[in-house]
Amino acid sequence: GVAMFIFLSGFGLHESYKFSGLSSWWKKKLLRVALPYFIFETVYSFIRPDFDILRYIFDITFINTNYWFVGYLVKWYIVFYFTYSYIYKYRFYIFGAASLASLIFLPEIQAEQSLSFLLGLLMSEYKNRIYTFSKKRINTIALICLMVGIIALNLKQLQYLRANMDFMKYLQLFLKMPIGLFFIVFIRYVPVISQSRLLSLIGIMSFEMYLVHFKLLSFIHHNYLFNCSFIAVTTSLFWIMSLFISFLYNRINTILANRLR
Repeated sequence: GVAMFIFLSGFGLHESYKFSGLSSWWKKKLLRVALPYFIFETVYSFIRPDFDILRYIFDITFINTNYWFVGYLVKWYIVFYFTYSYIYKYRFYIFGAASLASLIFLPEIQAEQSLSFLLGLLMSEYKNRIYTFSKKRINTIALICLMVGIIALNLKQLQYLRANMDFMKYLQLFLKMPIGLFFIVFIRYVPVISQSRLLSLIGIMSFEMYLVHFKLLSFIHHNYLFNCSFIAVTTSLFWIMSLFISFLYNRINTILANRLR
């Protein structure tokens, strides 16, 4: 799921760039990513009994955040912005080097996603060519990705390999993204998924859902009734948060638009 999300982030950023360049680029990222993160992290930090101002500052500035995924995505945003602003001609070389650096130097959970963002960019870059592929060819590629992922998943179970953490992150490259690519293709053939309004709504609120659940999952235990209550409460919480963020987003956009007139 994370591999698919990062892949689609790279694809979406490149598609947005082709449509409108870098116009209001940081404003969109601040409102869509930083604003929800800042609000939830601020509320959560101040209600904690062990609140620490230094830890809070490092959190909201993405320097050292518990939300590894958000911090990882922000790193790619920064690379994307400066590359497309100043060295566009060599953009894929830069992203290739950034992917390699991510694989070598970042912690395992981030290193195993090193190819996801780059592949999303490449998919957008060569989208028109890929659209000329026959359905049979696309399905064949998807099945090859699935087989590569399954082989990597089985190799991952070998005790010798599991003991070698440095090797594991390389193996994960052939597990996470290939299976993610398979599901991106597979979803097209399952109308109950691709046309579901409920799943579409959940997708719209997925970032707020992630922010809420990431912090609160530690409260889950083996009591069935408690867990049902937990699901109800957290669902209500991220629903309210999503509505509030949507209201703020529209309000800020309106204010900025009026000032530019």
